[in-house]
Amino acid sequence: FGTIMWMFTGISDFSQNEQLSILERVSSWLEEDGLLVIDTISHTTTLAPEFTFENQQYIERAVHGTVYGYVPTSEDMAGYAKALGFKSEHLPYNTRTGRPRIIHIFRKK
Repeated sequence: FGTIMWMFTGISDFSQNEQLSILERVSSWLEEDGLLVIDTISHTTTLAPEFTFENQQYIERAVHGTVYGYVPTSEDMAGYAKALGFKSEHLPYNTRTGRPRIIHIFRKK
């Protein structure tokens, strides 16, 4: 693929230990000069009451079961990019509803 977009903070559904290996697998599908674009929430965001959130790790108790995850910082994402041989940019923005988010762009060197 020329570009892979991973939106809606899907990477946060994985633990910190899993995130790098998932990114390694996803990035292997890129063409030589490909881009990987990842959307995350800000690790400083206040989550909804059904979430327990501490040290960037969260637990969500939902009807379908319990979900565990990790909200990476821009520094975490930069570290993943470097480990995978990418240059990275991190573009903070707010949604129309005022939610702070970050677009991370990984470019093959």
